[in-house]
Amino acid sequence: MIGDIADSVSAVAVVVSLLLLARQTAKLREQTEITNLMGRYEALNSASERYDQALMLLVQYPELRPYVLDGHPLDDDDPNRDRALLVADLMAGAIDHANRVSQRFPDPRHDQGWQRMAVAASRRPVFQAVLSRNPHEFPDLMAALADAGRPLDDGPGQESLRAGPRP
Repeated sequence: MIGDIADSVSAVAVVVSLLLLARQTAKLREQTEITNLMGRYEALNSASERYDQALMLLVQYPELRPYVLDGHPLDDDDPNRDRALLVADLMAGAIDHANRVSQRFPDPRHDQGWQRMAVAASRRPVFQAVLSRNPHEFPDLMAALADAGRPLDDGPGQESLRAGPRP
């Protein structure tokens, strides 16, 4: 009889232990998802800050806006060429970083903004110059363009680069 009671208590203890383990596992999974989401948002915030820094350069040098934001062609002998290429490089780096994060930590509700930014950027001659010169420096940006079926020489676009998406 005492053996039966001990067996019953042991069985109940095992069931309770399994229930507690299942609850802890569910809480751990939830905590991991929250941690990954926070890391994703921090990384996308970093990309947004980098993009905003490039936009601040356009405030400081308004003569670059037509090249970077409006898609005006950039002549080889243009005195603004190097500065415009630098700003475009900074923006392309931010977009590349955001696309990398979005690919590694997908969130279908919020990922399309940066891919649209990649497509919009690819339509500007200054970005085409940066990307064609250094495609290896922007692998995730180039992949986002390929996923969108977007070659680099498709002509002027309609999307605006004036404000980057927020995470």
